[in-house]
Amino acid sequence: MRLADAVAEYVETRQHGGSPFHSSEITLLAFCKHCGDIELGKVTSDLVWNFSNSPTCAPVTRIAKFSGVKCFLEYSQARGQISELLLRKPAKPHETLGPFIYTKAEIALLLRNVQRCQSKTSELDTKVLRLLILLTYATGITVQEALRLRWSSIDLKRKVILIEKSFLKAARTLPIGAELVRHLARFRPRNKNDVRHGFVLCGRDGNSVGFSNLKERFVRLRELAGLKKKVDGRVPRLRDLRFTFAVHRLNDWMRRGDDLNRLIPALSTYMGYRSLTAAEQFLAYVPNRFKQDLQKLSPARGRKPWSKDEELMTFLASL
Repeated sequence: MRLADAVAEYVETRQHGGSPFHSSEITLLAFCKHCGDIELGKVTSDLVWNFSNSPTCAPVTRIAKFSGVKCFLEYSQARGQISELLLRKPAKPHETLGPFIYTKAEIALLLRNVQRCQSKTSELDTKVLRLLILLTYATGITVQEALRLRWSSIDLKRKVILIEKSFLKAARTLPIGAELVRHLARFRPRNKNDVRHGFVLCGRDGNSVGFSNLKERFVRLRELAGLKKKVDGRVPRLRDLRFTFAVHRLNDWMRRGDDLNRLIPALSTYMGYRSLTAAEQFLAYVPNRFKQDLQKLSPARGRKPWSKDEELMTFLASL
């Protein structure tokens, strides 16, 4: 059997079992391309090592690639299609630092210093940078989603933003607050063609803003705002505004005594995660004074599981 045929059969089996299997499928197709049109039995440990241990890949990507191929080969071995291979596992990646969670005062510092960040030679207007900060912090969308956002996807009357489906994030309709609506209304172009087709975050030439240009400008902004890295090495980044959105929402809900069993799945859906429990990761960044509140999540306390809440599931389906 050819390697490509064996991979296709394996992927079909996994997907038939109910798993989306998207990322692993991509990994295995790349492995087929790396090995060429060979017989399954000619796959060697060296081929696996060279594929998974590419110097152009980050350590965490090497582990993911190795894991995907290893599971496929174990499946083939169990079916008697190939002999057992002694595989060398790539080195473990160094511990990944968590996100930089901004305080509300630090968010205010960024916004106050945006104007000082202006450069006459830059194609990026400071108003665009200010709006990006407001968008990502107020809605929790990714920077990439914000850069792809068009005015035609924003309905200020209904106070909603339509986020298109991407490879990693699901399509969703986000309700937004009155304050963000006011900011967007100020930036909304008067030309109907710009409203219909234009990007919300665009350069002076009308084209979408490049991420590298944006990243460079943000580094300058955080220096002007005096934001420095944490003791553990975490550095303020643009993407951390999204994570800060989640942590601040959790803080607010805990202060009010809201039911996190209902709200965490809603937050996960709002942020575009495919798993309804994905937002639980942000509980690790909630201040220690909320430890007693976190204990309320324990199923042993007799709270109704969120998955059994029909009203909540209806709400999630409407997003």
